[in-house]
Amino acid sequence: MKARKWLWSGLGVAALVLGGFAGPASAQDLAKCQKQIENNARGFKDQVWKALQACKDLYRAEVVKAQLLGLTPAQLALNLDKKAVVCGKKLDGVLGTKGGGLGTATPKTQAEKYYKKLNDLLVTGKCTSDHLALLGHLPSAQYGDAWIRSFLVSQLKWAYDQQVATVADLPNIMNQLIDPDTANAGSCAIAPPAGDGNNYCAVLASPPCTKMACRINDVTTQLTINLCGLGAVPTPLSGEVIQEYCQFPPWTGCDIAIIGNPARSIDPVGFIGNTACTTSVRAEGWVKGAATCQIGYGGPNGTPVTTFSASSVVNGPKNLSICQDVEPGNGNDCPSGAQLVIPASSTPCSCSGNPAGPIEITFSGALGAGDSITSAALQIHTVSGSAIGPPACSGTTSDATFVPLFFTTGNSSVTVLDPDTNSGPAPCGDVCGSSLSVSGSGAPITGVAPNTNANDGTGANSNYLDSGDLAGSTTGGGFPGACSATLPSLATGFSIVCQ
Repeated sequence: MKARKWLWSGLGVAALVLGGFAGPASAQDLAKCQKQIENNARGFKDQVWKALQACKDLYRAEVVKAQLLGLTPAQLALNLDKKAVVCGKKLDGVLGTKGGGLGTATPKTQAEKYYKKLNDLLVTGKCTSDHLALLGHLPSAQYGDAWIRSFLVSQLKWAYDQQVATVADLPNIMNQLIDPDTANAGSCAIAPPAGDGNNYCAVLASPPCTKMACRINDVTTQLTINLCGLGAVPTPLSGEVIQEYCQFPPWTGCDIAIIGNPARSIDPVGFIGNTACTTSVRAEGWVKGAATCQIGYGGPNGTPVTTFSASSVVNGPKNLSICQDVEPGNGNDCPSGAQLVIPASSTPCSCSGNPAGPIEITFSGALGAGDSITSAALQIHTVSGSAIGPPACSGTTSDATFVPLFFTTGNSSVTVLDPDTNSGPAPCGDVCGSSLSVSGSGAPITGVAPNTNANDGTGANSNYLDSGDLAGSTTGGGFPGACSATLPSLATGFSIVCQ
């Protein structure tokens, strides 16, 4: 079997790669924006890392001293009480909201300052909404500061994960520093004006992000490939979609941030004698929560040590309409008014001799409670057929294609206008009609609620989320492929149902 770019690869969707802007000036602007975001990422995660490290070192030093001196548990607790204050000041100074919260005009904490730095990239024109989309973030024109909040959460996640990788008992250390000696005034919560009053040791006594798997319901999930000359072909899809769901109320409010890391959890897809092998590369998105909520952390018997009265912070559209035209300008064109336009691949279409038109995305509708929107990226490697049995996944990433796309619980549609067989100079749209299209609809995530351990006696509130909370939710999306060197035009769409 020979690996080659086929089917999902080599499509017009390849235009979504980071070099998609036309012209050296535009590419240079994108590179500058990328560098600014990277520099801020490194700076902020280092601040979080140092704060967590300081708290661990303070705790460990006191425990060692207690063992050397033979101190009683009560004496150790009293000493840790003093160190909890120091730890609290460091955490509050990096993660807190004593300046007024994200977007404040008077930033005091590192989180508030880095929010301003990132927002200033847009204000000064160093980055644009289109730049953000090409770099894999949710575009600011549609989703406001969601990308900045995701940025902060992702760096907190990175620092926390790395600290746990080096020191396994970080969560326990945070738990021990919440309020070591309750008989004394010291604790990890720093009262205003020196802090914001929240106990960040309690918040970080459990990981801010946890992986959950959407187990794909292979009966109700739909993957449809509408190929010029073949028609719409339903194709089985199975496996899991693995993502991390994150909560840190000062930044996420009542909503839940989605962060996806590399995973090979989607089963190979067979299609007319070939196999598409998918690697999930990354994801950045949100699940919108309730309009208002209270989120509590820590404390015995379900009574929170610290409670956040929060609001939903993420807004924007949930429906996607994606269009690409094989032969733009012939009167059968994508609707005007697209809000995100991404230049096409330079591959010429055989029917016109010119590259296809850009990929045009129109957003509509509004996110409601339980809805999600995610900017994701896949790496798809295709293996050609064999004489005996279905082809197996093999090869390396060097012969796979990077495919960015959106996932949504709203409605989605993908249309290719003037489709072509890409096998000769026949007029565009002459063989397969004026268009190819696929569409799907999603369903909200009804089981995922804000993290809370409020002890209301009903059992309805829980400090624990698991994969079962995703059951019944449906996310959809897709991508067009107008012209390639090896394939007819096609429109690909999917609706993934979690079981």
